[in-house]
Amino acid sequence: MRLAWPTVADAQTYLVQRKADDDSIFTEIGTTTTTDFVDDSLDAGKTGYSYRIVAVNERGSSEPSEPAHADTLLPDKPTELVVGLKGESFVGLIFKPGDGAVTHAIYRSQHGEPATKIGEAKVSTYYDRTAEPGQQYTYAVRAVNAVGQSEPSSEITVRTYAAGLTDQLLAWDRATSYPEGDLVSRAGHTWVAGRDAGRQVPNVERGPWMEAGEFVDGRLGPHRAWTSSWLYRFGDIVSYKDALWQAQKSTQHEVPSQHQSRDGHHGAWRQVG
Repeated sequence: MRLAWPTVADAQTYLVQRKADDDSIFTEIGTTTTTDFVDDSLDAGKTGYSYRIVAVNERGSSEPSEPAHADTLLPDKPTELVVGLKGESFVGLIFKPGDGAVTHAIYRSQHGEPATKIGEAKVSTYYDRTAEPGQQYTYAVRAVNAVGQSEPSSEITVRTYAAGLTDQLLAWDRATSYPEGDLVSRAGHTWVAGRDAGRQVPNVERGPWMEAGEFVDGRLGPHRAWTSSWLYRFGDIVSYKDALWQAQKSTQHEVPSQHQSRDGHHGAWRQVG
C-alpha cells in the first residue's frame, strides 16, 4: 500500500500509524522524512486498514491527521493449473498461488453441472481423494482472502483411471475388448488404454496401450515412474533416476533430461525436484 500526503510546515519527520478494521487502536508502523510511505506488511486476512500521519520536529509532535481508509483488494487469480498426478480414485493438482491470497478454494464440476467447492489449500498443491474411478472431472482454483475470492483460474479437465488397484488388476484377456481408460496387468506391468484398445496386446510399441510406472514417493507427493510408452501432457510430473521431472509439452518415448534439441530449443522435460 502506497501512502502520500501534503508537506507539513516545519515538519522534520513523519510517523505513520495504522489500524486494521478489526483493531481498536492505531499503532506506529514506520517513520519517514518524505511525504510518502510504502506499507509492505499488509495481512491479506484483514478486510482493510486506516492510516494517519503525525508530523514531528524538535519541539514535539502534531495531532494525528484525519484517518484515511483503504480496503484490502481481492487476491489475484491462481495460474498455471496442471495435474501433477492421477490415479483410480484421486487427482493431484499443482498451481501457482494468487498474490494476496490467504488460502485457495478448489472447485470441481462434472457433466456440465455448476462447479462446487471440494476443499481448500494453503499451499500450491491439492489432492482430491474423493474422485471416483473412470470419471472425467473439471477443476478450477480461486484465491481467497478476507475480502473474498478471486476470479477462477483456467480450468483443467482430467479423467481418472478405471477401477482396479495395481495389485488387484485383472490380467489382460485376449477375448476382451478394452475401451479407453481400462487398466489391466500383463507380464508384471500395469497398462492403461490411452484410447480404444480393442483386443490389441499391451506392449511398449506405438499403440493404444500405455505402461503406468510404479508409484515413487517424492517431495511433491507420490508420483509414477517414467515409462517410454506413456503419453505425458504439459505439467505432468514423473520420477526418473531419483529426480522429479515436469513435462513442458506433450511427449512420449522421450527420456527426461534437460538437454536442448538440435535446433536449440529446450527439450520436453524440466527437472523440478
